[in-house]
Amino acid sequence: MKKVEILTSLFFVAFLSLLIACGDDPSIEPPYSHIYFESTGESKQYTSKELIADVLDFAPGESIPVNFPDVDVTVEVIKYHTVDPQGKSVIASGIISYPSSRTPKGVVLAEHFTISAANEAPSRQMCIVETALSLYDYLVIAPDYIGFGSTESLRHPYLHIESTAQVSLDMLFAVHEYMEMKEQSLPGNLYIAGYSQGGAAALAVQKMAEEKYPSDVKIHSVIAGGGAYDLAAIFDGFAKEETVAYPCSLPLTIIGMDYGDGLNLDYSKVFIEPLLSNYDEWVNSKKYNTDEINQKLSHTVRTFIHPDLYKEGMNSEFKKIYTSLDKNSLINWAPKAPILLVHGKNDDVVPYFCAQNAYDSFQAKGSKVELISTNSGHKETAITYYLYLLTRLM
Repeated sequence: MKKVEILTSLFFVAFLSLLIACGDDPSIEPPYSHIYFESTGESKQYTSKELIADVLDFAPGESIPVNFPDVDVTVEVIKYHTVDPQGKSVIASGIISYPSSRTPKGVVLAEHFTISAANEAPSRQMCIVETALSLYDYLVIAPDYIGFGSTESLRHPYLHIESTAQVSLDMLFAVHEYMEMKEQSLPGNLYIAGYSQGGAAALAVQKMAEEKYPSDVKIHSVIAGGGAYDLAAIFDGFAKEETVAYPCSLPLTIIGMDYGDGLNLDYSKVFIEPLLSNYDEWVNSKKYNTDEINQKLSHTVRTFIHPDLYKEGMNSEFKKIYTSLDKNSLINWAPKAPILLVHGKNDDVVPYFCAQNAYDSFQAKGSKVELISTNSGHKETAITYYLYLLTRLM
């Protein structure tokens, strides 16, 4: 989704009054099993007006709010050591942002929403929506994910929870090391946040942090919106429905699971023409944004997905995909840090049952979870999500 489609000026009006200082939480301490930080790359200095203009992607001549805090923000590209889905060492990238002349009071690990073009990566844009939080004294960490930024030559393991979580946490550890090199400590108050793909990524990061690094990462809370938490249930829906509102999500997810879990799919049993001959160009080349990929496809699933999807029992490739999707669903665990889920009941991109299933499962396991529902669709609910994100940072 484009930034301008996700946010309206309502978000930034609310921004002015909702953020205040956070309480004290334990500091974030990384495990020092190896060195994460590699180097810094491009850096950019923003005034508050320049930052808001970039975040909103305002058209020329459109007015910009003038009552934002007069805070300069520094954005830096960070390169760091992590692994690809096969466990091979790679140098990944992302951006951090922080107030240039003030001490950050908290950390937001911000997971970006779905992108498909290389030039949309945070380290290429030098900005994401949550970068604006640095105007209010937050250090914001935004990983590119595998397949974007410095790992652009690799495929993107879309919605693959282990890869997404590992690359995000390794960047958190790298930023800790970088701040120590600058003789600054990384503040406590770690929030994990994201919408759409970022919503699923936020829960994936929480799950890995609590299971793999329980003494190293102290999470204040997680705010996730519009996320595909129950991939297997979504797949069941596609197997029954004839239409899809966001057609690029199917090839992105199938290719992401293939790469992430090493499925070695035979795409001739998964896609049909014209997608079969063009998926590498349309998706893996990263030349096209999601709107452009959607235009190349159809909202009718049968026009680009193999008909075996609709046969009882499916074929061997769809069975592998289904197993992978079930493995990468995020409802069958017991979160420890509080979670706020925000989702639209009329979301035609990510079905509402994803949030409901996650909420029901987490509640049954005794986790602290809230579900805020709207009567809106995917894009419209993003506004509500960002407003709740701001209130939880009070």
